Amino acid sequence: MILQLLTNNKPSENEIKVIDSKGNIVFNKKPTDLKPKTMYYDTLSFDPGSYALLLSDSAGDGLEFWYEVESGYGYMRLLSLDGRLIHDFESDCGDGHYYAFTASAEAIIDTDTTQYAFILY
Repeated sequence: MILQLLTNNKPSENEIKVIDSKGNIVFNKKPTDLKPKTMYYDTLSFDPGSYALLLSDSAGDGLEFWYEVESGYGYMRLLSLDGRLIHDFESDCGDGHYYAFTASAEAIIDTDTTQYAFILY
């Protein structure tokens, strides 16, 4: 799958990790790896098993917060390799997100249901 991340104006507050069921970090995007207002696409591949994706925000205002306009807007999504939306994470997420999932060679993407992501102001 593909991890799509649009950073806000303050990416130094954010870190993304994927850990396996044994607690090993298998993917890490540190605050020092991120630039403001930048789109990142990371292709993630996992051995079969259980994992957790963690987005942390040290300031507690997520990738977007209506009250802090100066922080800008960012978002995080999981996409299939052909660009279909698998999961859209809420940008106004406070301290971050925890998303548990299982990787399997037998996984099949549901192409009968369309996922949408949009923003209302």
